[in-house]
Amino acid sequence: MLLIDRKNATLGHQLHTLRFIKVDDDRGIAERYFARQQPLVLAAARRFVVHPYFARLAKLSVPLLRQLAAKSAERPLKYEHMVTQRLVAMHTLLSTAGADDYRVEKDKCEMYRFFNRSGLPYSAILAEWHDPRAMAAELTQLRVRNASSRASSRASSHASSHASSVFEAARRWPLFLKCCHLTQGSMQSTRPLRSREWLAKHTDEVLQWAAEKFKARADDKWRATKWRTAGNALTAVLRPGFLLQSPAHLAQLTESGEQAVFELKVDVVWGRAYIAALLVNNRFPQITWALRGHSEGAAVPYDPSDPSGAFHTALEWGSSHWVFSEGHMPCVWALAERTARAMGADQVRIDIFVARHRQEGCVLNELSLSSGNPLGAHDHFLARAWLQPWLSRAYRVGLSTLPVYGKA
Repeated sequence: MLLIDRKNATLGHQLHTLRFIKVDDDRGIAERYFARQQPLVLAAARRFVVHPYFARLAKLSVPLLRQLAAKSAERPLKYEHMVTQRLVAMHTLLSTAGADDYRVEKDKCEMYRFFNRSGLPYSAILAEWHDPRAMAAELTQLRVRNASSRASSRASSHASSHASSVFEAARRWPLFLKCCHLTQGSMQSTRPLRSREWLAKHTDEVLQWAAEKFKARADDKWRATKWRTAGNALTAVLRPGFLLQSPAHLAQLTESGEQAVFELKVDVVWGRAYIAALLVNNRFPQITWALRGHSEGAAVPYDPSDPSGAFHTALEWGSSHWVFSEGHMPCVWALAERTARAMGADQVRIDIFVARHRQEGCVLNELSLSSGNPLGAHDHFLARAWLQPWLSRAYRVGLSTLPVYGKA
């Protein structure tokens, strides 16, 4: 975690050339934050309705997790333990009962259908392909038309509403080409398409990328053996495909002069948004943490004498302060919790885009049931917040017979 040394920094320095104090390993800060959030998580759990799929996963995984938690003094319970046992249980249910609810995360095509069915806001999906030849035909057509005369281009624009001209119909760029069957960041499964003109010039390059990704299968090679084995078994049966998505709203990053995407990755446990990581253009490893106030709806200013109560930690980019000063976090927290409730997921990471001057306009990017994002000193405490309601049975199980992604 990074915190601002406000005593020795002017306002300008606070916003643009921050002096940082590194406290990534300060367990005390995370522990005090957990102590404040724990009763709120438990209260949320008592109101929460868990989808039967997650209850079945817990029945398989919680006994071992209980043993791990009991040994916490010698080997602290980690978020990784929780995710690994979840993936193992998912694989077991797929193998023994054909339960494929995990597709709400692992299949991006299904993920966005779920968002749509649930009435959740997200950047528009312009096209979906499961046949790479169909996508290649549209890209080739764009290149041919772009090479024609300006008069011919104007004439062809009248046909832009046809499905075969989805690239020509797009009004906002860059567009994003996403692989439905590859969800890990390490797979580089999203390709930005800068502009219509850029795409026409780089058609062959994009088609080669798409052909390689269509044949690729997800591989959690950076994870421990159990995580990788179970995760790969889940994704091996997915149908390859691509989505074309409209862009999020961009804002200028003053330090570099570039137009950037501002995204909050929110960890939600039992319907309670616990903590969020602010990333600019999805860059790691620097992370600005957004923390909850001491009570619902409170945006507590940074207090150097009590850093665990900070509304946000020091900003990686000072010019991103608008995310907090304009008041975007209420929308982020609410949308993350609304999505978790729609899923009935005991834990989920919800990724949300924010747009400057649009405080109520936050939209979903993606979700993860097996997040590998670093949590620093909060790792152990988030795992405890997730596990405790299962042990105390402070929850209700819903009656849905539909898979998680099939919720109407």
